Amino acid sequence: MFGITTEKIEKWKSKKNVDKIIKAMNYKDSSIKLAAIKAAGTIENEKLLNTLIIFLRDDPNPEIRLNAAEALGNMGNARAQDHLAFVGENDTDEKVREKALEATKAIIARKMQTDE
Repeated sequence: MFGITTEKIEKWKSKKNVDKIIKAMNYKDSSIKLAAIKAAGTIENEKLLNTLIIFLRDDPNPEIRLNAAEALGNMGNARAQDHLAFVGENDTDEKVREKALEATKAIIARKMQTDE
């Protein structure tokens, strides 16, 4: 089978193949793009973090922004906190704002646990 599939994304996730996940995140098919965004949220990596932040702030599709917010919350990197807070206050879509604020709270909670 040719092209990117959700099965391939799962394999890349287990192997932490960042470059292929980023390629899938930029795929035209939204189901592939969403699967890749969710996979990205499970891997600690600067390239993935930066790509998710770009999707969170700039993608015209609210479903993509919402899933990017969720993935950033799952990733738990404090660098995403300001971006999530901004989107939580300013996004045009209410569900995206809610998810971004949830993700911000998750990052703060994780940070507090590691500081204890």
